[in-house]
Amino acid sequence: MKLNSVIISLCVILFGILLMSAQDHDEDELKIIAQGVEIKIEEFLIRHEKNCRERAVTNAVGIVDSMVRAGGYERRVKSVEKPLRPSKPGMPAIKSLPDSLSHQDLRRED
Repeated sequence: MKLNSVIISLCVILFGILLMSAQDHDEDELKIIAQGVEIKIEEFLIRHEKNCRERAVTNAVGIVDSMVRAGGYERRVKSVEKPLRPSKPGMPAIKSLPDSLSHQDLRRED
């Protein structure tokens, strides 16, 4: 009988140890799973932030390009301003020279 009680007590102790180790094992697994989930969440947030930044930069590049084009066009238009056309001068007065020669003297008589 003593042997049976020792075996039963040993079985109870071993069962208790196994039960305790199983609980520790479950807690360790839960810790490992929690750490894995935290790592996945951090990776997701980093990836999401990176995608958002890329999308923002892509949109900003388009806006900046259009602003640069508009500014360049405005500067080009302003820099090539043509001067005003001068006003048309009035008609000059026709000067007549006094006729000092008589036309009759120039004619030949045959």
